[in-house]
Amino acid sequence: MNSLVSLVSLVLLAGALGLNGCSGHEGPSPFVAGNSDAPLIPVLVSSDTAVGRARLVLKLDGHSGPPLIPKDASITVRFLDVIPDGFRFRSQTEPERVQTSDMEYLIAEVNFDHVGFWAIEVVATLSGGKRLSSGRLALEIDGDSDGLRAGDPAIPSVTPTDSDTPLRSVSIDEVLAREQPFVVVFTTPEACPNGNLCARAITQVERLSVELGLAGIHVSPLELDKGSAVLPSPSNVRDNWKLATDPWIFVVDSSGLIVGSLELIVSDAELRRELAEVVGS
Repeated sequence: MNSLVSLVSLVLLAGALGLNGCSGHEGPSPFVAGNSDAPLIPVLVSSDTAVGRARLVLKLDGHSGPPLIPKDASITVRFLDVIPDGFRFRSQTEPERVQTSDMEYLIAEVNFDHVGFWAIEVVATLSGGKRLSSGRLALEIDGDSDGLRAGDPAIPSVTPTDSDTPLRSVSIDEVLAREQPFVVVFTTPEACPNGNLCARAITQVERLSVELGLAGIHVSPLELDKGSAVLPSPSNVRDNWKLATDPWIFVVDSSGLIVGSLELIVSDAELRRELAEVVGS
């Protein structure tokens, strides 16, 4: 698992590297500096922090709890290199905002083109022009991803089936042998650490796979014994599919290659786009 460095750790890191040449400049200069009193604190909740295209899932916290950012505000996620003289701007993107019943998530795509420390900051611009800038979250980017990404082959796992249960009509190995595209959601609702995200993911996969005429599968990577102890499933999908979090959705084309790797949360719009890529493949 890649190590995530907290906001406090970033301050220590900055001090160790002598990052004292910049002070809060918000103009076009590529060099910027952090602010420990910032009203927003970015928190990375996804696990994929390796070189290459990564899909990051963030949430925002504040000194008095999660901030309420108006829907008409624009949000930008900025990616920075940590360098000896400060932080160097690399790229930025407007994340997709996905709201659940109790939390808003930001989904941002980035291309990490080198290993080492990067930093993330979030800027919210309100309708009146006021800017809310976050503190910085440092990430250590590794050379290899811990999970399966787009382009990796799907694993032909033998998974439980039940003709009377939606999303259990076919096993993963069977649909791969038929060379049919499919979508699979890995989650164990009874032991889900992420609350309603697991039930949400199952509902989305069931509904959108039917809508687009695609095979949909639900697999529980964990099982609960009679004493409610959590055990790996007999098919060992948690290790084989490298599942670091729960839930996780994969979209697979007819050649058996993963085209979408969607960790934790996805909007209907994003999942529908991913599924449309493989329909008829």
